[in-house]
Amino acid sequence: MKYLVLLLIIATSHHGYTVEANSGASKKISAENSNDIFVCNTGDTVLKTYNGAIDAFNHLLPGQGVYLCRGGEFEVTRHARISRTSCEAEKVCTFGAYGEGPDPVVLGSGDMALTIQSEKGVTVKHLLIKDIVFMGEGYEAPNVTGISVSAKTHLEYIDFDNITIDGYHTGMIFRPASPTNHHVNMRNSKLLRNKGSGFLGGISDSILENNLFKNSGTGRSGHQIYVSGKGLKNFTVKGNTLDHNAPVGEVCNRGPLVAHGVIDGLLIENSHH
Repeated sequence: MKYLVLLLIIATSHHGYTVEANSGASKKISAENSNDIFVCNTGDTVLKTYNGAIDAFNHLLPGQGVYLCRGGEFEVTRHARISRTSCEAEKVCTFGAYGEGPDPVVLGSGDMALTIQSEKGVTVKHLLIKDIVFMGEGYEAPNVTGISVSAKTHLEYIDFDNITIDGYHTGMIFRPASPTNHHVNMRNSKLLRNKGSGFLGGISDSILENNLFKNSGTGRSGHQIYVSGKGLKNFTVKGNTLDHNAPVGEVCNRGPLVAHGVIDGLLIENSHH
């Protein structure tokens, strides 16, 4: 009896990111022949999974991007972490969407959808994450965070634009507020049905702007937005809409927007309730 063995081998080289598919042929993503990597769970793209897309993102050259197909659904099968990049101010690396139709949906199944976490001695910087829906398990979701931006060393110039985080315990976490982390921003995004909090934490010189927080922070001591962090400086909360807030109980309990601790240079303006 003959058996057909299918192999998917992922490797890196100094030229870029190489994917060897089950056909035996290889497709190299490099500055020489392509700027971007396209991922779809249907069709003829070389990569078809969300975790494969994250693995590829960690090996991008400056200015490249990884894009999920619009209308596609992708399951989180293991912890997804962006921890190593070579991106630059003039060559930002993008994780986004391509094609026509609704934004791609990343389905969390009891695991965090995405962690951006610098490794020791590595600076993760100049990233743009946009046009993706991160979907959890709804109001009864376990104590799982949708997206966490955290650092052992350095994080800087990371932007989230037009993303949706729906149905986690906590939608988005920024931490810690150390001097080596700065300019991490979230704009034009939706944080929905995150029972614990919509947003938690803070990183210096950063902004939350023009986001919709709806039905988040409905659990005990939950908040739509909870800004905090030892040493946090110059944090802006601007033009956000807070809809379907939980009933406010005691001080700092279920308040829709809370800033906790000593924050130097905190600006909160034009928030709509």
